[in-house]
Amino acid sequence: MTDDLSSKNAAVLVNRATSAYNASNFDQTIEHCRAALILLGGLDDETAHALLDEAYERLTMTYQRLGDFAAARRVIDEWRERTYRVEGHVQNAIQESRVYSYIGHYDEAQKSIENALTMAETADYRSGIGMAKRIQADIQWKMGYTEKALVLSQQALSILEQTGDLEQQAATHVSIAAAYHHGGKFYKSIQHLQRAARIVEQLGRQFELAIIYSNLGETYAELYAMNKALEAHQKAILLVGEHAHPDLLRNLGVDLISVDRRDEGLAYLHRALQRARETNNPDMIAQALFSLAENDLQIGKLDQAQERSDELLQLATRLDSLRHRVRALMLLGEIARQRGDQTTARAHFHDCSMLAQQSDDHQAIWQIHAILYELMRETLPKMADVHRRIAAEMMNHILNGIEDPELSQTFRSAEPVRVVLEKKT
Repeated sequence: MTDDLSSKNAAVLVNRATSAYNASNFDQTIEHCRAALILLGGLDDETAHALLDEAYERLTMTYQRLGDFAAARRVIDEWRERTYRVEGHVQNAIQESRVYSYIGHYDEAQKSIENALTMAETADYRSGIGMAKRIQADIQWKMGYTEKALVLSQQALSILEQTGDLEQQAATHVSIAAAYHHGGKFYKSIQHLQRAARIVEQLGRQFELAIIYSNLGETYAELYAMNKALEAHQKAILLVGEHAHPDLLRNLGVDLISVDRRDEGLAYLHRALQRARETNNPDMIAQALFSLAENDLQIGKLDQAQERSDELLQLATRLDSLRHRVRALMLLGEIARQRGDQTTARAHFHDCSMLAQQSDDHQAIWQIHAILYELMRETLPKMADVHRRIAAEMMNHILNGIEDPELSQTFRSAEPVRVVLEKKT
């Protein structure tokens, strides 16, 4: 077979791999990528080199989607040895950073992405600079540094809009949405997720669309629009079926519990935790533990809630994640409150409040102060009203950013919000 024919056949296989990936047919994606890489062995021209990088990138991303991070790591090592292009080395380092981030090795993730950014800037590889900044933003968000994440992701979007890279633009809208969500700007988060959805629908990216629907549903849930949340999460599950990401399963489980379908919801939460453990995805393990502990609290299983919360706090400490430490301390405070230990409860909520302020987690801030208001209003009414005022300020901050009247009213009418906002001073 001539080199030219081998290159053309490899291009066909890479295109087939992309189509299979878009349709979440991951076994076919792996098969086509591997076949393309065999054909590309020994070819030494620019087209073949670019195809090789594209096949390796798609193969690495596929293993990440499957949660097989060890296999993704092996592909990254193989790719590093075979790539000839600066672009390939940049993309390789970006994927390495993503894998480290998924498994909770944030220090290593930051080293890899800084390496990618340095190489991209040296070569003036604009698309690579944009991609690297987006991954930097995602790492900062996972660690709980919302403002840093927002700045980096906005810088990334500006660059990627100039390069015309639609796939990366969509991913960056998702990163911006995550930062806005964490900062309590839920309507802005929804707007960026909707922009991302329009792009990935245009590209035919099924898995990415499912992730966006999942994030969209979670954001609606923060505004207590549970029907919209449930609809979005069900769409997400339908798109990916057996390949459902742990967070998709978790989100649907939370929604089902909220609409009094507890048994179904719990089944999804346990599946989410099992899948997260199987794939060694600590961020997803932490989120599943939090949702399960919340359910335990709702039904009065305090010992079980304590066990999950302790595991979550240990995991958050290992990950050095402000985000998960805030959630763990919130749970521990509520457990202490339900056990009648008001002193321990206040201590946990105080620590939680300090960390939430540090990470600019507006949702957690108002929830903590609303809890402290309830906790103190009988015994320390003046201090309780201080907490109520802070919670009301944060709630109004959220409300002022909601441009949809129906969503605004839904949030305002939710009992945890209404109790605080309607209290006469």
